[in-house]
Amino acid sequence: IQGNDLSILIGRRSETLNALQYITNLIVGKELGRWVPVLIDVQGYRARRERQLKAMAHRLAEQVVQTGRTQVLEPMAANERRIIHLELRDHPQVITESVGEDPNRKVTILLRK
Repeated sequence: IQGNDLSILIGRRSETLNALQYITNLIVGKELGRWVPVLIDVQGYRARRERQLKAMAHRLAEQVVQTGRTQVLEPMAANERRIIHLELRDHPQVITESVGEDPNRKVTILLRK
């Protein structure tokens, strides 16, 4: 989706965008009689957010290594938590885990034992 000032379609923590995508997936799946994944993006938001999450993951992982203190991230959607987990899965000094219950599930970054 392209246009002027479409931030209202993204919403806080991309809640509106995720809801719009979910509803669209339900409608398309019902019409076609099978699950067809539909990705909705607003002005490249998803790619920008993915870059931000990856950078944040590395920055916080280095803080964990330097300080030895666990870092707990803000609550985020499952697809965003997955980006953090995948980005740090091969990090030699930290591990990640998700804690809490939706919609307040958070990623925790801790030192590898």
